[in-house]
Amino acid sequence: MLKSFSNSFLVFTVVMLLAVILGILFYFTYSEIERSAKEVALGEIQNVSITQTHDSGKIIENALMDIVTNLKTIANSPTVQQSKDIKDMTLLMNAAQSSTRSITDYYRILDKNGKMIAVNNPLDHDQQQYNISKDQDFSNRSYFVIPKETHTVYISDLLNSINKNPRFSISVPILINDVSKNEFINSTFSSDTTTNNNDFISINDTFSKTIFNGIIEASVMIDKLEKFLELSMLLSEQNEITLVDRKGTIMFTAKKDLLGENFFSDKVQSLMFNPLPLKEVVNINNLVNDALNGNSGIYNLNTTSQTSTFSSRPISLEGDQFMTLLINKPYKLDAEVIYFLNLQRNFSTIAIIIIVVVSSILGYFLFSWNKRLQTTVNNQTIKLNQNIEQLRKANEQLKQHDKMQKEFINITAHELRTPIQSIMGYTEMIKSFPQKTPTYVQPIERNAQRLYKLIQDILDITKIESGNLGLKKTQFDLNEKINNVIKDLTTAKKIDGTIQNVKFIFHPNELHMVFADKERIYQVISNLIRNAVKFTIDNQAKIEIILEKVKEDNKENEWITVKIRDNGTGIDPGILPKLFSKFTTKSEFGGTGLGLYISKKIIEAHGGTIRGYNNLNGEKKGATFEFILPLYRK
Repeated sequence: MLKSFSNSFLVFTVVMLLAVILGILFYFTYSEIERSAKEVALGEIQNVSITQTHDSGKIIENALMDIVTNLKTIANSPTVQQSKDIKDMTLLMNAAQSSTRSITDYYRILDKNGKMIAVNNPLDHDQQQYNISKDQDFSNRSYFVIPKETHTVYISDLLNSINKNPRFSISVPILINDVSKNEFINSTFSSDTTTNNNDFISINDTFSKTIFNGIIEASVMIDKLEKFLELSMLLSEQNEITLVDRKGTIMFTAKKDLLGENFFSDKVQSLMFNPLPLKEVVNINNLVNDALNGNSGIYNLNTTSQTSTFSSRPISLEGDQFMTLLINKPYKLDAEVIYFLNLQRNFSTIAIIIIVVVSSILGYFLFSWNKRLQTTVNNQTIKLNQNIEQLRKANEQLKQHDKMQKEFINITAHELRTPIQSIMGYTEMIKSFPQKTPTYVQPIERNAQRLYKLIQDILDITKIESGNLGLKKTQFDLNEKINNVIKDLTTAKKIDGTIQNVKFIFHPNELHMVFADKERIYQVISNLIRNAVKFTIDNQAKIEIILEKVKEDNKENEWITVKIRDNGTGIDPGILPKLFSKFTTKSEFGGTGLGLYISKKIIEAHGGTIRGYNNLNGEKKGATFEFILPLYRK
């Protein structure tokens, strides 16, 4: 009996030792899985932060590059290089301010002595105060001195304006290289008739060096920059964005009382990093110092009070690093992984105790434990993959938007350059042959109308993007509005530069009253018909306009559909999926690709829909554009 007891005790001891060994092995295995899972999760989070910081910096650089492009265009324009007409300069700056008003406060021109001679007309109430400071001397300001000395673009550090609003300036020097291009070169580019004769520029000097003749400056307001970041979805509850200038001065942060303070000052350090250990603060400061020296970086902050990634990226324009972007992004994914792993670890401890007490069911607990562990890891892996895919798509969208923006700038520059060059050419012809003025007036007028339409499209885009597309709805007959469009286009010899040789077919059969903005509906119909004319250029070209009443299922409201059908070349399959997107254009006729996008937004603002598709009726199938509006009911 004693031997039997000893054998049972030995077996029990062996079983218990095996259970303990298995439990210990299981515990250490799970600890390793926990460590690996945390490393993978942290690696993915850091990759996301690096990508977001890079793309965010790119968005800011692109926005500021638009301002630099405007400044260079104005500085090199004939109006600034050759004329003293302040009104023309103001018109150029008005156009520039309109295109970048989301982040700029004003554009102004200073002469070579630092006196302001022109400023754009105020588009906002806060700008009016700058118009009364024309006699002020700005010659000692950095945004004047440095461009004067270096003849290059300069972006200033943080400044304080008259109204105490923080801002920074971007300035471009006005340089004159060829005396033959500036008949007023000896007038110092200033409208002040009391200027001393010693300030005149010698004509002989222009053959040996570039002449500095002033600057054109744009002011970027920090509060407008904040709104721009919000619209660009860079600011959120998850992201803490800080912008510092080349000296380390804070240009933007969510904590407004820190604006203008040095990032490394005691005040900033205490308010930003007070709960953090000194070692973590030192590491973050080293990261910021590296960024100020032109090196991007990332640091993982993991303390009891905060878990986040702190990433940095230099922001440069034309080789000048004038700003550094810092993003502190708290993350919760790591906390979720730790939560599940800790939960599993607790269960593991319980399982080990149960295995020791009840060794017979050890295998069952190990099996079920592994199964649940695998399910949890799989679920987390799926979530991680989904997040990665979403971020990849978002990154692709950002790249596509950046590409489309560059294409739009190139297209718009081309569309502006062509009519302007034509107008300038015909103007020179009028000067040379005044007796032929009536002959040259017509192409000048046509190109001016082309410029006007392009500007109107850009203004409409601005209203749409800002949500300010107001509608003035009235009751009117849709038949009459369509007849007006056809009449206007029929009487024109050319439509958008294309010789008018199109047959319009429209047979109104009854009165169709709608309640809508008749000017905007006219714009939509005109856009669609003009677009159809571009692609129906042979002798048999025709455009058919069809009105039909429709009624939605299970609804009393009646709708009217307007179809504009042509027998031209049809819609290119490559752009059909994105037909109504911004900047979509692919034809020999050029264009900015804004007309259909504007038309879609107008129709949607009326509660309607619009679509375009190719016809299927012969070799030259053509295309049909169709939109639906609610019919007016008494």
